[in-house]
Amino acid sequence: SLIFPWIVDRKSNEDNWWVPHQNGHSQGHTKKPFLFDTLYSAAWFGTFGEAWVYYPPFRVWGHPGTLGDLVSGNYSTHEVPFVKANLPKNNPERKAFFANPYPDVAQLGLSLISAIAPVYYTGTFRNYTYNDTYIASTGVDISVSSVSSLLDAIKDRLTKLSFGLLVDIEFNTIILSQSVVEMI
Repeated sequence: SLIFPWIVDRKSNEDNWWVPHQNGHSQGHTKKPFLFDTLYSAAWFGTFGEAWVYYPPFRVWGHPGTLGDLVSGNYSTHEVPFVKANLPKNNPERKAFFANPYPDVAQLGLSLISAIAPVYYTGTFRNYTYNDTYIASTGVDISVSSVSSLLDAIKDRLTKLSFGLLVDIEFNTIILSQSVVEMI
């Protein structure tokens, strides 16, 4: 989880960084400004036993909080579409993937996609031996509006009326920008 601040902040305007960083600056006189304030909304790691590490830290009414503070202690992430699809019985190939857009429970009004991967472990930890055992899901949350602005930026770049869209491994559409919807 120590790398999460750098992952999230490196694709953000520096005035939106949560913590200062010595290297990996996202802005500078030789770099073009971002088309958005921040690409990644969060980076996270959620264990099968419902222990979560989330960056940036949750804030509940301006104070540090946990996932349980936001959604209640009885909330099961195993039923959330983006986690459920990554559980071993639903992802036996252990593929990383993009989750379809969904409303964020932490930031009301925000629509996200997540790049997700399962985490497996082999080894001994606290006198218990794991053998290729699923222990968690990890991912980065990406705002739909940030991806949409990137897709708008590449419109008409290759040829007149060309456009981009985000698809999954089976070529199902995940995101296309509003300008493309209007063009089609």
